[in-house]
Amino acid sequence: MNSIECILENHESECQCDPERLQKVLADAVKRTNLVDLTQVARNVIMFHLLPAEQMAELNQQYLQHEGLTDVITFSYLEEKPVVSDHEDPWVVGEIFVAPCVAAARAPVYDQTFSRELLLYLIHGILHLIGLDDQTAEDAAEMRRREADMMNALSSAHSDLDQLAVWCGESGPYQEEK
Repeated sequence: MNSIECILENHESECQCDPERLQKVLADAVKRTNLVDLTQVARNVIMFHLLPAEQMAELNQQYLQHEGLTDVITFSYLEEKPVVSDHEDPWVVGEIFVAPCVAAARAPVYDQTFSRELLLYLIHGILHLIGLDDQTAEDAAEMRRREADMMNALSSAHSDLDQLAVWCGESGPYQEEK
């Protein structure tokens, strides 16, 4: 049976988190999707990257040709032919990049903890990996519904969602567009 490991890399010094606990919650989120059914090899990995604002804005410009900072960028490699060695090295099926400073700025607006807002963005990336989009109003509504369902399921299964991460900086450089 195929499996998916979640690996978190935190490159944002203002965001302090417990990678093992967060990876456990992310693995649970992935199990609640059909993502493993979309994989082509036995051992798979999703890389989660927490990036500073500047790096996230650079990725947004370089790969999406969008100027400025964004909250989540997802790259899916599910359609690519896996290249694995004879030793059953894991295949990276996707990468999810998140800007914690955006979560820090938006959390108070939505009356959320930073930890839950950050988790929401990571879930948003997972949902993009399984093929959900949010470019149209109808697709965005479906994305919001699936995000809410996932957050509710994870809240029932994990009592520590508010303690997964802490923002130690200012509210962040991100400003909502008027």
